[in-house]
Formats: sequence, structure tokens, C-alpha cells
Amino acid sequence: MGDIDDLLDDMENKMGLRPTSAGGTPIAPATTQAKPAASSSGGKSRREELDSLLDDMGDTTEDISTTYQPKTSTQQTAPAPTQAKQNKKCASAKLGGPDTTKGYSGSSTIDNKCDRLLCTKCDFKVVWFDNYQWNDDVNYLFLRNNSPDFDRLKSKLTQKQGCSAYTCQCSSRNVTDVEELRTHSDLSWRCAGHMV
Repeated sequence: MGDIDDLLDDMENKMGLRPTSAGGTPIAPATTQAKPAASSSGGKSRREELDSLLDDMGDTTEDISTTYQPKTSTQQTAPAPTQAKQNKKCASAKLGGPDTTKGYSGSSTIDNKCDRLLCTKCDFKVVWFDNYQWNDDVNYLFLRNNSPDFDRLKSKLTQKQGCSAYTCQCSSRNVTDVEELRTHSDLSWRCAGHMV
């Protein structure tokens, strides 16, 4: 037990946690052995000694309360309504070739290809490569191991003007014209939302 007390004393001295006397010398630690009770003829009891030590150290609760102040909900300010943007999903998510404008489609009459597609099957972002098409021998394992790195995927891509090669980590698709995503029932791609 004495070894542990020695280690704790050393740590307190090194960290500056040991109380010191007015002369700057460390006050001896209280031992774990019971001392005989102080006589009524003027000696201090153990409790009085501890109270005295605590008084010498000072009250630290005041310091703690001034250094740490948690944020309350009244301190946090909401952005001004004019600056607030909303995360909106495409009304009708679309795929498109390289000449198709990318972005948010607020209605089915807007022919923007969605650039925020997410696959709900593999939980991966859908990427595309304009002016490329997938070879017929591309498969799930190849996509899973190589997507979305173009340098690794290009072994199964062929250059083709006017075509876009779409992929996630589980599916791929070649697209030349604007097509609604819902016409591809085998794909699990959905619009993840646009900040507008």
C-alpha cells in the first residue's frame, strides 16, 4: 500500500497538485495509518488538519464554473431565413448523356440529369464518366473492387462520344439521352437531395 501512496505523491508533486506551505515546501501527505486522537490539551484532530489543508488550497469550484460554460439553446443563433437552403430531392430523377445539364429537377418537365444519386443497395454515391460506355463484360465484382476510381475502371470502359457510363459499386448503366430513373426498375438509385 505504501508503494501506491509513494507513486501518488510523486504524481501530485510533478503535476503541482500537492499543497505547499508558506515557504514553498510541500506539505507531507496524510498517511493511511490511524493516528492516536489528539489530546484535548491543544493538538489538532485529523479532521481539523484536513480542513486546514483544504482551506490552504483554496476553493476551486469558483475557478471551474468560470472556465467551463456549456452552450445553451438561447446562445445558438439560427441562420437568417433568406440564407437558409433546403435539401430538396428531384421530382423525377433523371440520367443523361454528356450534353445534358446536371443538377436539380424540380419538375418532370426539367431535363437535368441528377448529380446527387445514391444507391440504396450498396449505399454508395453514383458516379458517371462522360463520353465513355461500359464494355459488355463488366460485372458486380469488378465494380465492387474498383469503383469509383476511374484509373481502375477504365479497363472496362470504351470511349464513345455522346454516351455516359454510370456506376455505383453494384450496378452500371450506359446512357445517351435523358431518361427517367424510374424506367430502370433494376437500379436502386435515388436522388439524395440538392441544397437549393
